[in-house]
Amino acid sequence: MSVVKSLKKLTCAAIKSSVKRKEEHKCEAEELKKLQKQTIALIKYLNELEENNRLLKLTVVEMELELQENTRKQKLSKTSRAIEQERKEFQKRQHQLEAQVLTKNVAIQHLQEQLRQQQVIENEEH
Repeated sequence: MSVVKSLKKLTCAAIKSSVKRKEEHKCEAEELKKLQKQTIALIKYLNELEENNRLLKLTVVEMELELQENTRKQKLSKTSRAIEQERKEFQKRQHQLEAQVLTKNVAIQHLQEQLRQQQVIENEEH
């Protein structure tokens, strides 16, 4: 009888152990599924981060190009203003020179007129 009891106990213990192992395997499988889902979610998140990083890099490149273009336009604008200023100064100087020429022409005409009058007077005296 003692052997039967021992066998019964051993059988019960083996069944309990087997059930316990099945439950442990079931828990491990559930935990593995959770980890797989978390891994998939992490991969998706990392892919999104990579895409965002790529878009940010593109945005930075676009901003750098825009900055270069604005800088070029500013330099061009400064150059245009400088050229316009030089043109105005040239025109001002040109007008000044034209005024001097006119003044000198009037003075020459006046002197020529005086010379004619003097020659007329000298001719009349002789």
